[in-house]
Amino acid sequence: MFLRFFIAMFLASTVGMTAFGAGLHYLDNRRTRATLASEEFMDHARQAFDAAAPLLRFAAANPATCEDALRLFMSDLFPQGSLPNTGANALRQLLADGRAAFSYANADGVGCSYPHGAKVDASAARVDGVAQPAKRNYQVLLGAGGDRLALRLRLHGPLGALAHSPTSAWTVGFSLIVVLNLACAATLVPLLVRRIRRAQRAARAWTQGDTRMRIVDTINDEFGDLARSFNRLADSFAEVIRVKQHLAAADERNRLARELHDTAKQRAFALSLQLTALKSKAAQDPERRERIVATSVTLVRQLQSDLAGVIQRLSGSTLAEAGVRAVLAEEVPALLDGSGIGWTVDIADDVDAALREAPEISQQVLLIAIEAVANAREHARARRVAIALAGDPSGFVLDVSDDGEGFDVRNPARVGMGLVNMRARARALPHGAFEIASAPTSGTRVSVTFRLAHAATPERTKEGAPA
Repeated sequence: MFLRFFIAMFLASTVGMTAFGAGLHYLDNRRTRATLASEEFMDHARQAFDAAAPLLRFAAANPATCEDALRLFMSDLFPQGSLPNTGANALRQLLADGRAAFSYANADGVGCSYPHGAKVDASAARVDGVAQPAKRNYQVLLGAGGDRLALRLRLHGPLGALAHSPTSAWTVGFSLIVVLNLACAATLVPLLVRRIRRAQRAARAWTQGDTRMRIVDTINDEFGDLARSFNRLADSFAEVIRVKQHLAAADERNRLARELHDTAKQRAFALSLQLTALKSKAAQDPERRERIVATSVTLVRQLQSDLAGVIQRLSGSTLAEAGVRAVLAEEVPALLDGSGIGWTVDIADDVDAALREAPEISQQVLLIAIEAVANAREHARARRVAIALAGDPSGFVLDVSDDGEGFDVRNPARVGMGLVNMRARARALPHGAFEIASAPTSGTRVSVTFRLAHAATPERTKEGAPA
């Protein structure tokens, strides 16, 4: 984070410094052009040349003296403030780069140039004035009697001025950028990283199901607003989860109430009738008394089995401790007791261990399997029921198949509350999908696929005989 932040700041500072320098030079160019194009400058130039012409005429025969005279004329031509004091357009820099040059010639064509060797044709000057033949090249032509003087100026563009700046200026500039960026990064990065890590801790807790964690950030800036928005989103998720939990609990209570009504309550009522008959009639008929007692004992065992099943489903810790395989090995015999139906449970050790780490998912899988076995006993007239659970953490498949009568899955009358409940539970599983394959005289196969990571997948219903 520190290195990326430093590099970003360094690039931004370099671009900013380059743009700022180019902008300043553009303003210098505008001021210089305005100075050279003004009538005030031309009037001043004529006056300066008229005053310097006698000295230049006298010194023309001696090149060294002529150059000194041109240097003096230059000081008079560009008084303090007419050109920038520093930068690419400063007179000293113009002369050093060879972008400014003076040339003088008298009526006989004798003269000199400054700096020495500069190529400026003064003998061709016939009209006073300023010429701008192309882009940033300027030529000032002055005449007094038979004397002629020419001044040539060439200005750099904004980027060209930066490219021709002294190396020391760039070294100082980049050194300043590095120092400032290091100071800023050392100050800002810890503050920003600390805030980001607080947000990461909260996000990690949310992914693990702890929606009580919140991002603590009281700074009123964009990141603080984002953190508060995520906190509000977490509040909404927590409320949704709470509502879903209440709905799931209510749904389970309703389901248990229906099961108790259809099983335990009916058997308790039948047991009450048997005991009433035993009390009123058994004394006169010993044979009937024995038959009523046997029937009552059977009803008591069935009632115990019903209540044990309800208690088993209400116990969430059993799955985490014993696993799906052990619970099914206890639950299935109780469901099939007295029916004569054979059964098998096939769950590998690694699959059972993986599901033991997810008791909420295991609970739904267990209830689906129990519902499918109960349907096989009550409706299928099956001789055998097979339960198989296979897969790995990337995907699991639960299969419950029987060799019973089967049914037409397209007939709405045969789709009871049990199938509706199984579909709903499968849809609530991570990546859950529900399939049922059945046909008359061909048995029934219920298949549920799911994973251990939450996402929504569509439910599928298949028609036909089981594979």
